[in-house]
Amino acid sequence: MLAVYTHLNSLKINKPTAIADGGAAQSTYTPMDDVIIHIVLNIGIVIAETFEQAT
Repeated sequence: MLAVYTHLNSLKINKPTAIADGGAAQSTYTPMDDVIIHIVLNIGIVIAETFEQAT
């Protein structure tokens, strides 16, 4: 396994700009935030060289 990312040590993800503010996003949600907004939500990312390592 190469890396595991969660909301505690996540990658830098820029917030999208909402349509109302001149952007193209319907929501300003970013993945792996510390707020759960719906039930099917990414809570982490595993980086590995093989599927077996990731699991």
